[in-house]
Amino acid sequence: MSYSIIMEQTPNPETIKFITTNLFLPSGRAFEFDNTKTSDISPLANALLNFSFVKQVMITENYISITKHSFVSWEDILLEVRDYIYEYLNSGKSIVHEEWMNTDNIDNNKDFTEMKLNETKMSENVEKVAVQHK
Repeated sequence: MSYSIIMEQTPNPETIKFITTNLFLPSGRAFEFDNTKTSDISPLANALLNFSFVKQVMITENYISITKHSFVSWEDILLEVRDYIYEYLNSGKSIVHEEWMNTDNIDNNKDFTEMKLNETKMSENVEKVAVQHK
């Protein structure tokens, strides 16, 4: 399965969405990472957080959003990030370890409490945006 990527700006100028043509998480699922401690369940998030300019990574069913630190401009890093994500996805490497797709593993792990809350916040925000665009 081959991935292609479309980039989209968000209301936050520090964040860009990298939307893919394929799904890699179950519908309604989203994980947010802002440190390497909790990114161990996602090799992709862990790899992205190793870039000094990456502040936060969110992985949803068909897109990855990256929030950068303000000390760098998107103009300087956008192609590097896009190419890295493209190569990573098309290499067949794991995006989120399979065992973390199980809700019980998330519920029983204290590192996931915040992510679970963020997942809820994200779905509420998506609903708000959808209502605003009607």
